[in-house]
Amino acid sequence: SNPVLTGIDNGSDLIINTAPSPVIQGQNTFCTGSSSFLSGSTSTAGIGSISSYSWALDGNVISGATAVNYTANNVGIYTLSITNSTGCSTTSAPFTLTEMAGAAPVAIISGNLNICASGNTQLSGVNSTPGSGVITLYQWVLGEYFIPGATSMNYIASGNNSIYKLTVTNSSGCSSQSQASTIIEHLYPLPSITG
Repeated sequence: SNPVLTGIDNGSDLIINTAPSPVIQGQNTFCTGSSSFLSGSTSTAGIGSISSYSWALDGNVISGATAVNYTANNVGIYTLSITNSTGCSTTSAPFTLTEMAGAAPVAIISGNLNICASGNTQLSGVNSTPGSGVITLYQWVLGEYFIPGATSMNYIASGNNSIYKLTVTNSSGCSSQSQASTIIEHLYPLPSITG
């Protein structure tokens, strides 16, 4: 049967807000002594904007884990709950993180971090080491967000004060993230005439 809405019409419209859609990205394995970088950067607000993030492990809220990203050091089942500016909340699908035997890779960014105004520079992960096995994946990160399609060893970077990181994964399924590298723009030098 069809549902029937009963009551008194008070003249107000019923507003149904769209719920947010939380998504966890990241490597679902890590090596002993290392960690896995988990990101909620591709989550969407539904309507309005995302106002809060909350990470949980095995159903328990992780104290202080309220940023878009989380560095996970423990095995278990992770979820991400997000709330949008209309007050609607949703919890992501479970993300299971397991521990693997083997040495973790070391992610290292090489390249010139100083560029001229509106210029760019090539950053490279060539000096990264696999730990065990070989490096199978590079993923460049701008600020707190994975850069779509930026999965090569090298990346052309730009933008004053832009902060880049590199996540590498080896054939054992272990990942690590580099230290942050900040691009600094400089004004073009002014020519001087002497004589």
